[in-house]
Amino acid sequence: MLVHFFSSEGWQSWGLDGEPLIPERMPVLFDGDFLFEDEGGPRAVRAVNAWLRTLPSSGAPSPNSWRAYALAARDWLMHLRRHRVAVFGGRQELVAALGTYADRRLSGPLDERLESSSWELQVTALSRFYDWVQDEGLAVAVPFTVATGRRMVQGRLVETRRNRARLRRPKPHVKVQYLESDFAGLFRLGLAGLGPDGLEDASFRGRRRGGQRGSGPDPAPGLDRPAGHRNRLPGVGGT
Repeated sequence: MLVHFFSSEGWQSWGLDGEPLIPERMPVLFDGDFLFEDEGGPRAVRAVNAWLRTLPSSGAPSPNSWRAYALAARDWLMHLRRHRVAVFGGRQELVAALGTYADRRLSGPLDERLESSSWELQVTALSRFYDWVQDEGLAVAVPFTVATGRRMVQGRLVETRRNRARLRRPKPHVKVQYLESDFAGLFRLGLAGLGPDGLEDASFRGRRRGGQRGSGPDPAPGLDRPAGHRNRLPGVGGT
């Protein structure tokens, strides 16, 4: 399957009544025989090309995005063709094809394997494509499974949707491994049941080392580090 990037240069000699309604540098997909339809009717590349032309007015104005989406669609179509699955086929076949596609792109041959960010782009592109073909009445089934839920946003309960083909990302807080020195000292005092001034905190309800008040509790020895070392949060792995 080929990808051509459109240019209107010389369109006056093409025998057209007006300039083509195709943006400059818009990708156009071709099968190897350069046909857009056959005895079975219009081919899937025709739908892909029609969808690509909607991108500039659908939140993707950059030619770089058009290229990335076109290549994602090309790779998906070639995968389906390899497994003899119709682009607008049944739900069960499409879901199975997506499973083999994810396996190949995430843990298959090194020359075909994608980074997680590139896989997310593939999912975004194909999700948008299948949303469009459903709106156009070209497909009744999609390969993706969407999980729904609810969460609070500014005091309101809103419905959320998540494409399960997307990879889960670690939450930002798990990357916090070290404490600033000032806060680390305060943290040690708190763990030992002491206030910021180093005196015993009467409101502390935990267990103090030594078993008795005034026995000189050790302010969290697990956080002690030799001079020159950063104070690392206990239980948090590092790289």
